[in-house]
Amino acid sequence: MKNLAGVQACDTFIKDELERAGIEVICVELADNEVPYRLIGKLGDITFRRAWYYWMVDCKVPLKIAQELYAHPEGNKTIRVNGNCTCPPPDNNVEWISKKSGRPLILQSKVDQYKDNSDIFKLITEKYDIVDSYEEHGEPFITGYHIDNQAGLLLFAMKMQEYFKEKEIL
Repeated sequence: MKNLAGVQACDTFIKDELERAGIEVICVELADNEVPYRLIGKLGDITFRRAWYYWMVDCKVPLKIAQELYAHPEGNKTIRVNGNCTCPPPDNNVEWISKKSGRPLILQSKVDQYKDNSDIFKLITEKYDIVDSYEEHGEPFITGYHIDNQAGLLLFAMKMQEYFKEKEIL
């Protein structure tokens, strides 16, 4: 992918990359970052924002789908979980999300150390549901990716479209 840092005509490249992957193109206000884009991508509840030479993806990809992406020869090189440049497998990088509330989960054992600090405890409870077991209360997801090339973007989009179709989300 072309490095779009500082490229004023970046939206031309962004639109082409998104359309070739079958991702909806959305107009937004001018971004105030290294890539001055006015276009982002949307696929269901997934958002694609262009960075220098890769895509930043905000998502909730079920661990099973993330494992399938990683098992693909392209997926384990150019679709990087949480942007990690070492391309580790997704299994140890999950965020557990509550089946009931849709909020992130945190284990009670991790929160206990803050029970005497009301400010920190308040911050934790505002963001997380506190549980005694991830497996009992939640489901594992990958919530972010960096995608380094067009083949990876296409693979990611195709896999998510298959998933959405199966779940009747799109």
